[in-house]
Amino acid sequence: MTSNSKPTKPPSDDLAGVLGALAGARGYASQSKAADAAGVSQPFYNQVANGQRLPSSDWLNCIAEAWALSPDERVALHRAAAKAHGFEIDLSDRSVNLSEKKRRG
Repeated sequence: MTSNSKPTKPPSDDLAGVLGALAGARGYASQSKAADAAGVSQPFYNQVANGQRLPSSDWLNCIAEAWALSPDERVALHRAAAKAHGFEIDLSDRSVNLSEKKRRG
């Protein structure tokens, strides 16, 4: 990388990268197979996987349930989606209840 090159986001931080890695880990060789396995619209899945559309949390939960994602995989997927939506979040301390944080802050 040259000094004037922009660093790229690591795949674990990018929604399309996370979605692709999770699909690949489950053996879905194409976006079509991944969408079918999740029971979601193939065109919308393709648009999300290509960074053209942003999914809702309900859509992400549908993927998570259908693919039986682990808790850590769910966090990675939702974190990547939140960042794609423009949110900056810190989920490092998952033991803190959000309502508790609001009362303290």
